[in-house]
Amino acid sequence: MLAAILTTPARAADPPGRVPRPVIEAAEGAACVADPAFMRKNHMDLLKHQRDDTMHRGIRTSKFSLNGCITCHASKKTNSVNASAGNFCQSCHAYAGVSLDCFECHSATPRMVPARAGAPSATVASAGGTSGDKQ
Repeated sequence: MLAAILTTPARAADPPGRVPRPVIEAAEGAACVADPAFMRKNHMDLLKHQRDDTMHRGIRTSKFSLNGCITCHASKKTNSVNASAGNFCQSCHAYAGVSLDCFECHSATPRMVPARAGAPSATVASAGGTSGDKQ
């Protein structure tokens, strides 16, 4: 999904004194839902629009859902997008000096959904449920 958004590792070519760029694990999905440069700049507006459609209009789509982001970008090491400095959301928000408050209410980890008979289990991001988060 948001595969290549911020997967650029710190480069040796960065000028001296420059803050190193975030180093982030690669995402699970084969391709991002939109151009990575577009997502870097606009993801918050997309998430807010998705929230408004879901909460105020009862419209549920998955293209720009927070659940989709978490499912694709949760770290293989921490199973989270926000548990450590190298996790997807945390690393870039820290780099940019931007507050990250999504996970005060939402879980930063995907949850496993039981599989139907004969189908592999699917991972779906959950709302609420990490310790310290509102449920």
